[in-house]
Amino acid sequence: MICKNCGSALPDEAKFCQKCGASTSQPTQAQAQPNRPYYPPGTHPYHKLGGFLMVLVVFGFIGGIGGFLNAIRSFLAYKDLLWVHHGVPFSFTAFMWFLMIASVLIYLATGTICFSGATMIQRKDSDTMRFLQSSSFTMMIVNTAFHITVFVWLNQYRLLKAVDLAPLFLQFILTLIGWGALLIISIVYFSKSVRVRTYLGSDEYMKKSKFNKRTVPPVPADGSDMLEHEKQVEYQKEHRKEWFCAKCGAANSHIVKVCVKCGEPMPE
Repeated sequence: MICKNCGSALPDEAKFCQKCGASTSQPTQAQAQPNRPYYPPGTHPYHKLGGFLMVLVVFGFIGGIGGFLNAIRSFLAYKDLLWVHHGVPFSFTAFMWFLMIASVLIYLATGTICFSGATMIQRKDSDTMRFLQSSSFTMMIVNTAFHITVFVWLNQYRLLKAVDLAPLFLQFILTLIGWGALLIISIVYFSKSVRVRTYLGSDEYMKKSKFNKRTVPPVPADGSDMLEHEKQVEYQKEHRKEWFCAKCGAANSHIVKVCVKCGEPMPE
């Protein structure tokens, strides 16, 4: 009898394969999957950038340009106020310096993250998912801390009623929505999309992610997972560190000569 999973020769009475542990009476996982053609790299439509991934790349470059332009605008908006010292408390001047520096750095970080995320998708970088998750989560915390600090300082100088807080509050809400949306996309879309799995070429991006390490990746559309399964079977056959009992199917260390569960001797 031949194992339908790994192709090893088995005794006619064996209920389990002694090399891979597959049952001889039930179809294996590989057999249960429908036959799908294999597309070499670059031949399947999902191997090329497109769909929602293309939208992310376009928005990434737009966001990058916008972040750098806003950094310049923020600097120009504060620079004239920073040199007004007459009659202004030093602590208030320090607050204005903090606003300028923090604003510029946040906008520069936004532009850098957007540009980096877009280029990583284009390069099919397996760190893309982890980078987007970490960056969006960090920027949500940074922006929240920044706006809370601004509100506290304005309250300290009793400027909450004198300053129009609507634009500042709106900016805070839109910033949280933007980074939150990117975080959700990097968690949900990247873990569920067949296009992403096929485009990136492997499930390594899932293993490296912050929040989806244990999520089962989608089946790629190009049939590459079937080749990966065959490679794993061949590796198990060549680097066997355990054997499976033909009677009960239990896995046993290669150093024991009888099955630890039923006492069946190890095959020669």
